[in-house]
Amino acid sequence: MRSNINFYSTNTYLAYTVSQIYYNKKHFVWCSPVFDAMSLDKLHHWRNNPPSSSPFNIYTELKEAVTRKDLHNSKIEANKIGIMKGAQIALKKEIIDEVEYN
Repeated sequence: MRSNINFYSTNTYLAYTVSQIYYNKKHFVWCSPVFDAMSLDKLHHWRNNPPSSSPFNIYTELKEAVTRKDLHNSKIEANKIGIMKGAQIALKKEIIDEVEYN
């Protein structure tokens, strides 16, 4: 068995920028040991990684939303909600102040 495993994640530039500026370059992401589970052999145990946890699927959906200029895409809306939830937690923990939160 390999001792080194790469992990993959897809995140928005907005989430990246917020982390760089307000969270001391600390990033919180969901990771997967495979970028595109569907590229694996049918019997591989990581092939069952659901599309909602697949960096490839997440990237593809976000790219399509941007290309189509979809201003109401659910993945983008969920990302905004997650960023705001993180900001509320950071404010409560005094990681950021009221001005930064606003």
